[in-house]
Amino acid sequence: GQSYEISHNEFHYGNEKLHLLMLNNVTRVKFWRSQYESNKICVAVILVDNLAELTAQNIKGEYRNATTIIDTMLKEWAESLGAIINEISSNRYIMLFKQEHVEELISSGFRIVDEIEKAQKELVQIPLTISMGVSSFGDTLEERGKEAEIALDNALQRGGAQVAFRRDREGYSFFGGRTKTSQKRTSVRSRIEASKLIKLIEEAENVIVMGHTRPDYDSIGSCLGVARLAIRCGVPVNIVTDVNSAAIKNAIDHVSPLQGYEAMFADEVTALDLLRSDTLVIVCDANNRRLFAAPDIARLAHKLVIIDHHIKAEDSPENTLLSYIEPSASSACELISDMLEQLYPSGGVLSAEADVMYAGILVDTKQLSRSTSPRTFSAAMYLQSCGANSEVASSFFKDDFESIKREAKLEASAVTYRDTVIACLKEEPRAKGGEDDRVIAAKAADKLLNANNVSAVFTIVSANGTVYVSARSTGAINVQLIMESIGGGGHFGAAGAQFRNEDVLAVLEKLKAAIDNYLESIKTNVKS
Repeated sequence: GQSYEISHNEFHYGNEKLHLLMLNNVTRVKFWRSQYESNKICVAVILVDNLAELTAQNIKGEYRNATTIIDTMLKEWAESLGAIINEISSNRYIMLFKQEHVEELISSGFRIVDEIEKAQKELVQIPLTISMGVSSFGDTLEERGKEAEIALDNALQRGGAQVAFRRDREGYSFFGGRTKTSQKRTSVRSRIEASKLIKLIEEAENVIVMGHTRPDYDSIGSCLGVARLAIRCGVPVNIVTDVNSAAIKNAIDHVSPLQGYEAMFADEVTALDLLRSDTLVIVCDANNRRLFAAPDIARLAHKLVIIDHHIKAEDSPENTLLSYIEPSASSACELISDMLEQLYPSGGVLSAEADVMYAGILVDTKQLSRSTSPRTFSAAMYLQSCGANSEVASSFFKDDFESIKREAKLEASAVTYRDTVIACLKEEPRAKGGEDDRVIAAKAADKLLNANNVSAVFTIVSANGTVYVSARSTGAINVQLIMESIGGGGHFGAAGAQFRNEDVLAVLEKLKAAIDNYLESIKTNVKS
């Protein structure tokens, strides 16, 4: 029952080789270290999601009933942990508890998040959920409090209704996230972030804007919106993208005749020569380093800004001057349009730029039919006021006949699997390259989701030695969690993953296992 630290020394005495073994009894030290760790205080910051939306509708009865239930459940939960909890505003709590309860909370998956959602979801029109940032990382209580705030921000940037837990310097663990939360962004925040961005642009020697690899209209459209901001500030600007990409060729051709676009677009090698100590690098429509159009430029930049609507990735840069990640937005073009409207209520962008930005919103909302909010339509109206033509924007998406046939083949391969649909295109990609097949996979997933009694759709294609999975959901299933479990990521309702040097059938089996695990975890949670 004792613990020892053992050290060994070897030495010579005369002709003999001797060994000295030292045993230091550290039983009491180990005991007190264990006591210290168990009694170490963890900090939790808790936010009631969507409360502002409910109170804005002035449904007082619903508001009182729902918040009373949440308040009671949180305080009972805190009491069971021997914790101190205090309401610091109408929708915000802070809680202190001992680290000895951490393993218990992790093993239960912070079940309180789901229990609160179930307890009051029948009472209110807008689902009230909680998001939580928890930290046991930091030498002082103040440091743990700051880390808990950052953890809460991470939980919100991943869509809310979940817990982000910071235990050590390795990063975060996430729990929950099975409920889709409502819009959280306000024009106040857009105005603040827009003002910060303008200030950073004005202080920069030059600006480099980029989207993600394999660009789409949301990526290039948001880059054009930021470039227009830089032009208005009189700061030299370049957009780093794949100018040879067939996916955005129409967009580049559409804006190229505009003044200032003669040398606007650059590849990564050319843009590296433009990087200075005072260069501001702005990444749009991506926050995962691996997906940046020019990751080396982002890595070397002294001044970095992220503007994105995707769930915050674990590989998201931390050393940013501004990180505006808002998963409740439909698209990056919506975020940029909102910022432009705050700064320039009319004529913020030229009509050709507005066409591409409008196309970016259309492509990410499936022609304004999914993931929309009042702010989405407000952004679309703003772009139209700047001269965006919906017919021109829609014309960018026309397909060739071969693409239409391949999409039909993919859709014809669809089979039901539990509550989902899976479609695989097992044949080789088109001779001219696999980029079209990735677009086809996304379009097929969107179309198949329109079928009755389908909660989620997964499409699988192979292109250039890589297997791609596109996932879409009606909101009943969180495809983000399923894709994350196999190395991908994305949104609650739209996500994806990719596998290099793997067979389509092998990826299919991985996907089925991930769906099984997700659905079983939901069943287990419901029973508990």
